[in-house]
Amino acid sequence: DNLKSSVEKIKSVANLINETERQFSLVKKIQDSLQGKFRGFAGANRTLVKEAQMQVDKEQLKFYLFNDLIILAKPQPDNKKFPLKFVDRIDINDISIVEGGEKSIQMTHPDSKKMMLTLTSQKERDEWIQLIHKLVSQSRRKSVN
Repeated sequence: DNLKSSVEKIKSVANLINETERQFSLVKKIQDSLQGKFRGFAGANRTLVKEAQMQVDKEQLKFYLFNDLIILAKPQPDNKKFPLKFVDRIDINDISIVEGGEKSIQMTHPDSKKMMLTLTSQKERDEWIQLIHKLVSQSRRKSVN
């Protein structure tokens, strides 16, 4: 019985290590594809939650939602080495969001900069709003503890 319990614990730890490595590799791949990237982006505690191509204000951008920040990047289809150009980094604690319309989200961050994010559907907009609110809430709880 103790042996079975130990084997299950070892499997659990191995799964956690594998998932952490998978997430790190994914984040590192995104970091390496960005032109104008910044250091320290890929870290053991950073996980990609969701990504999408969306209209931000009047520009088509790649939007990466991580557990602790948002990265905006502009696609560069003709650039094989850096298929994305870094546009902005926003700490998840520093944003506020509101519904902007049927398919859009208005996002504000510390520089009093407002962005209108336009998605493909109301359902997709609602999913993004829910995810961002959840991550902001989790992050703020962590910073209080």
